[in-house]
Amino acid sequence: MKLYLLRHTRISREGICCGQYDAELHSDFKRDFQMVQSQYSEILDSSLINSQIYTSPLMRARKLAEFLSRNGSVKIDPRLQEMNFGRWEGRSWKEIPEDESRKWADDFQNESPPEGESFFQMRTRVLDFLEECKRLNLNKDILAVTHAGVIRILLGSTLEIPHEKIFSISIDTGKFSCISYANGCWNVDFINR
Repeated sequence: MKLYLLRHTRISREGICCGQYDAELHSDFKRDFQMVQSQYSEILDSSLINSQIYTSPLMRARKLAEFLSRNGSVKIDPRLQEMNFGRWEGRSWKEIPEDESRKWADDFQNESPPEGESFFQMRTRVLDFLEECKRLNLNKDILAVTHAGVIRILLGSTLEIPHEKIFSISIDTGKFSCISYANGCWNVDFINR
């Protein structure tokens, strides 16, 4: 089984804490979508193009998943959402009080932004999605259209990267990564193609 991971395309406002804030797509999103569709056809096996696609419910991922789905079959899964940054959502990173952001940054694994979730809470839901994919789709390849944080968790878990190093994995917008499950273990096939 292969799990293809696709990060959504660009959003309209840079420099904001986006998390689960439903940001608008970039004004040139149609061009972005067409570029992804071209990569999609090159990277993915033609049989996957007509298979089930999972997506975050957030518009920046969902609209791309719907665009790529040839049979209209897109399964929305809230476990694929980006981290919940609580009261920071939609604000410029510069507007967030430094004492709050420093407290979170110093222990992001356990601390959560005000009214948000911690890394471990997010990791639990993301790895639950991965386990379900393995259990239900062992002989099928899957596409998940999602967010950088989700992809980092899946890649970091597969590569057994310490949590504090997870942000060293760069995940580009509109790019594919892939992990595969065989012989009882997960492997990383590629990142950012």
